[in-house]
Amino acid sequence: MSAENARVRVVVRLRPPAETSTDPQETIKIFPEQPGLLNIRTRANDDSEFTEREFIFDGVEGVGTSQTDVFEHNCQPQVDHVLEGYNACVFAYGQTGSGKTYSIFGEDGENRGIIPRALDYLFTSIRRPQHAAKKYAVFVSFLEVRGSSAAGSLVAPKQINMHMLFTCG
Repeated sequence: MSAENARVRVVVRLRPPAETSTDPQETIKIFPEQPGLLNIRTRANDDSEFTEREFIFDGVEGVGTSQTDVFEHNCQPQVDHVLEGYNACVFAYGQTGSGKTYSIFGEDGENRGIIPRALDYLFTSIRRPQHAAKKYAVFVSFLEVRGSSAAGSLVAPKQINMHMLFTCG
């Protein structure tokens, strides 16, 4: 594994704005020629001038980025590392309503999130001929923290209300 692949990467995913908010084109700019650059313009109040701030991340996924692209750009390489025998972690962080659940779990069909896509990719990859000589033991866990409550595979199953997201045939 290269040093580039061993480090923590920070990627921002922008969600569509609320209907009552300011036009996102006026407040947030991303630059395709500089993939990690994010420019945010804000005002202290309605009468003040805009204040611009620039942030640099490892990547910025714009409002129109599909669930497929989010997975392929940011998570598929992590699953590839798992297939090479390394551990991997994908971490979603943000305030309430920022789109974490949508990014991680998604919806049905093409709007599936990171977890169902990662599992599908993992099990499809394991079945490929180049992996036939290897034996795999797959252990998956997730933890969801909301306020001071935790839910996930690390707590007793009777405390979780979870729907099956992926089936492997």
